[in-house]
Amino acid sequence: MGFGSEACAQRRQQCAAEAKRRAAARRAACEEGLRLTLWQGLLLPQDVAGVSRWLRSVAGERVAWHRTREYRFPVERRVPSLGRWALAEPEDYERYDETKGIYALDLGHPLAFMMEPDAAFPSGQAPRVVTHRNYPSGSALLAPPGVGRADTWSRKVEVLWVQSPVREVGYQAFMKWSLRRVCLPPSLRRIGARAFSLNQIEELEIGEGLEEIGRDAFSGCTMLRRLRVPGSLRRISERAFRLTGIEELEIADGVEEIAEEGFYGCTSMHRVQLPATLRHIGMRSFAHCALTEVQVPEGVAELGREAFYRCLSLRAVQLPNSLRRIGTRALCNSGLESLELPEGVEGIGDEALAHCSKLRRVRVPASLESIGYRAFAGSGIEEVHLPEGVNEIGCEAFAHCGSLKYVRLPTSLRCISYRAFYMSGLEGVEVPEGVEEIRYWAFRECQQLRRVRLPSSLRRIGARAFLETSIEETELPEGMEEVGYEAFCECPRLRRVRLPGTLRIVGARAFFLSGIEGIEIPEGVQNVESGAFHKCASLRHVRLPSSLRRIGYRAFCASGIEEVELPEGLEEIEAEAFCHCASLRRVRLPASLRKHISNVFSGSAVEFEIFGGCVLT
Repeated sequence: MGFGSEACAQRRQQCAAEAKRRAAARRAACEEGLRLTLWQGLLLPQDVAGVSRWLRSVAGERVAWHRTREYRFPVERRVPSLGRWALAEPEDYERYDETKGIYALDLGHPLAFMMEPDAAFPSGQAPRVVTHRNYPSGSALLAPPGVGRADTWSRKVEVLWVQSPVREVGYQAFMKWSLRRVCLPPSLRRIGARAFSLNQIEELEIGEGLEEIGRDAFSGCTMLRRLRVPGSLRRISERAFRLTGIEELEIADGVEEIAEEGFYGCTSMHRVQLPATLRHIGMRSFAHCALTEVQVPEGVAELGREAFYRCLSLRAVQLPNSLRRIGTRALCNSGLESLELPEGVEGIGDEALAHCSKLRRVRVPASLESIGYRAFAGSGIEEVHLPEGVNEIGCEAFAHCGSLKYVRLPTSLRCISYRAFYMSGLEGVEVPEGVEEIRYWAFRECQQLRRVRLPSSLRRIGARAFLETSIEETELPEGMEEVGYEAFCECPRLRRVRLPGTLRIVGARAFFLSGIEGIEIPEGVQNVESGAFHKCASLRHVRLPSSLRRIGYRAFCASGIEEVELPEGLEEIEAEAFCHCASLRRVRLPASLRKHISNVFSGSAVEFEIFGGCVLT
């Protein structure tokens, strides 16, 4: 066993030594072969259309021209591009002769291609000789008439002057350079993704003719102050000018789309001129900008999600008649003071105008159909007239609108959603005919709310719908079947409530800590739930229906009732149902009672209980 292991180890060592020897031989042959080839001239075959990251047609190492010195090579046919990493990590190049023009390369080294004066690349004739030379830091970078594409990244050039007929600047071509001034020619058609990102560009000239700007092309250029986008461009790509220092932006007619985060985080941008041809404003296009006013051109049908989110200085927005929808958080957290929505707008998206604390007035068009979740939450609006046709008010649509005193609700409405007016400043509300449900927390903590008119169509009031309001009286309409959990809880001003004959459920703690003075529970109600009238200190008179079967835990605990007659048919009274009723003197218990907990009346002033003709002490 040991002998076999030793033999295997020796064999492995021999294989490793042989592999190292072969690798060294390959490297030597490759380097010698490439060096000889490059010094004598490298002939590119007929089917080569470009030199990309790896030159796979060269035997040996899979690197195009790796760590070479100076070289020249004739080109047999037109080669439209030398791509990323085509000449990797070059060393010891000669100084560049600025009069001949250059083509910069990548990997952070100051490199150049020098085109000979008789090169005629644009006309279809390939240049006879291209020489690779050193390029000194800090000089102007010229792309000569012989280069069809610039695909490179170096980092030491401050001025880039691209001459015609360059048509393309490639992916990450000048990313993280030290560029301060960039002049791009009319021949340029495409700027690749991240081509100029993270530079110190102060001046940028883009010639007419540009058709595409790639993603993140100029992102992070914090020194860029002014920009004019040419009309030849149709689309500004994702994050193209994100986090730049642009102060004034002019987009020429011809541009149709600003994609996601096109100008996101331009915190110095206070003015923008949008083109008449614009059709789409994408998600977060101008979010976190310093814009003071915006005129959206005709033709735009929707403001994209968070399009102008957190534009704190934005005071005025003029919207076009073509607009149909304001997207989610499109104007959220902006500095708007008033807003007129044009006829044709059909929907206001979730949080579209939320937290606009300076927004006092909004004109809503007759075309509006839906208001999204938290659409106006936390805004400063004072009154709202919702048109006929609105059939949905989203959850928390007007929550935390402390200045909102009046709202007109349309008859097309069928439901008032969860927390729709939570903690608003409403003083009165008339719920229109057609509304069937007021959902939980709908008017919770509207502490100025004193008057409520409920429609005959109403069937249900949800949990805590009017909790902690200042309602003084209310008449629940016939047809209503349920008062939800804590629906009128902690309404100390509520003195009078009329319950309809159709009512079937009085929810737990429905009138807890309210100020009601008397209550008549209608026939049909079988249960008074736990705490329904708990701590109603002003409650003196209670009439219970013959349909009643159960009185829940602490249902009338700590109330002010003086006398109660429990109806025949009542089967159960739960613990502490009438405890701490200091004014309660007389109780008649029915013969139907099956369950009677001893502490039902604890702490009350009951003098005697009548049970089937028997007095219980």
